[in-house]
Amino acid sequence: MGITPGSMRFNTDSMRLEYYRGGAVGFGTVSTGEWVSVATDSTHIETGGTRGLIASGNTNASKIEYANLATTGGIAEFGTISGTTGAYRTGTADRTRAVFFNAQNATDSQFVTIASQGNSASFVTMPNDYNQCASCSDGIRGFRVGGSDAGVTYNSIYQIIFQTTGVVIDWGDLSVSRLAFHGNMNPTRAVFAGGSSPGSTNGVASMEYIQMATQGNGSDFGDLIEAGKYRMSGCNAVRGLIAGGSISNSAARAIEYITLSTLGNAVNFGSLGGDANAGSNGACSSPTRALFVSIANNNTTNYAQIMHEGEIIQFGDLGFGRNYTGTTSNGHGGLGVG
Repeated sequence: MGITPGSMRFNTDSMRLEYYRGGAVGFGTVSTGEWVSVATDSTHIETGGTRGLIASGNTNASKIEYANLATTGGIAEFGTISGTTGAYRTGTADRTRAVFFNAQNATDSQFVTIASQGNSASFVTMPNDYNQCASCSDGIRGFRVGGSDAGVTYNSIYQIIFQTTGVVIDWGDLSVSRLAFHGNMNPTRAVFAGGSSPGSTNGVASMEYIQMATQGNGSDFGDLIEAGKYRMSGCNAVRGLIAGGSISNSAARAIEYITLSTLGNAVNFGSLGGDANAGSNGACSSPTRALFVSIANNNTTNYAQIMHEGEIIQFGDLGFGRNYTGTTSNGHGGLGVG
C-alpha cells in the first residue's frame, strides 16, 4: 500500500519533521516519492545547512562555486581563491566557515564565510605541502589527513579550530599512509576509505576511523567492497557514501555506503549516472543529499538521496568543468543532522 502524499513523520535520525512528497497514482497514494523536511524559522530546531562549495581544481583553479543542495540546478559563482591556485585542495567546514587546505606545491590554506559570496582569505600556513589529502570536521575542529609529496605517501593528521585562524597542530597518525581518498563523518567519528598506499598503487579496500574529540591515531573500521582510489565521499550523520573514482585503474561508477556509528564493511548503494570519473573530486552534503561534482572532468553533477539506495538524480551543471576539486558544505554529517 502506498504512502499518502502529505503524510507527516518525525525522523528520529535527523531530528526533523518531514512530509511525504510524490506523484499520485490512483486516489491518494504514490508509487514513488521522498520524505522532505518541513522548513522552520525556529531558532530552537536545527535543520542543517544546504549550501555546498566547490573550489579550485586542475582548470579554472581560482574559482569557487556554490550549490543550493535543497533544489536542483542551483549552482552559481561564489568568488575566487585568493591564495595559491591549483589542484588538490581539500575542503572542510563548520556551520559558518569553510576552510580549503593547501593546493599542490603550496602551504597556504584559505577560508570563506559560507553564507556570504566573496573571495577567500588566509586561514593558516600548513607545516608542509602534502596534497591529495582527505579532510573531516566535527563542527568545531577540522582535520587534514594523509596525502603525498614528492612521491612519498604520509599518514599524518593535522587539526585546526574553525574559529581560530593561524593555528594548526600535529594531531595523530593514520594506521596506513594514504593519498587520493576522502572522509565521511558524524559529529564524533570520521571514517577514511580506500585511497592509494605504498605497495597498493591501484587502491586499497581498507577503512579506518578516528574519534575527533580525542587526540590519537586511526583504528580499523572495515573494508570496502572494491579496493579503489580517488573516490568521492558524501554523508549525513547516519550514513556515508563512497562513490566513483578508480577501481583497478579503471573509471568506476559504483557507490557503496557505511553506517558511521557501526564498525563493519561497506554495502552496495547503486551507481553514478552519466560518465564515470577516475579523477579525484568530492561531494557536498546536506542532511538528505550527497552531490557528486564534476564527473568525468566536465561540468556534470549528480546527487543521491543518502538514505535511499539506488536513487541517483541529475542535479545541474557547474559553471566551470574541472577535476581534483575541493568541496565542503554547511550541512555535512559532522555537524550532527540527518
